[in-house]
Amino acid sequence: MKKNIIALILGIITLYNAQAMSLPQAPPVKAQFKASGNCGQCKERIEQALDVPGIKHAVYLTEEQIVQVSFNASKISLEQIQRLVSQAGHDTELFKASDQVYQTLPGCCRYREGACHDHSGN
Repeated sequence: MKKNIIALILGIITLYNAQAMSLPQAPPVKAQFKASGNCGQCKERIEQALDVPGIKHAVYLTEEQIVQVSFNASKISLEQIQRLVSQAGHDTELFKASDQVYQTLPGCCRYREGACHDHSGN
């Protein structure tokens, strides 16, 4: 009797996994938005902030001050993505970084103060 129950449970789990794997997944959503930053350190910080589940790919274009992102809209929204960037200290189209977080940025990253635009990351 125990063997039959275990076999039944294993069969159900296998069937569920097979169905879940065969379901088509929605293609990732691609978007871009403005985000303030000055240098390579800004780029690293923004991209690291977007290294979360649901985001397939994110790149910060320093010269253009644009974030390009590809994400699973069923797991994360564009609004949540912009909030992550602002929480890392960078203003976006929707959210301004808090002054407290902004003040922790290195001097070359303080875009509000007309800081240097050293794009080498130094």
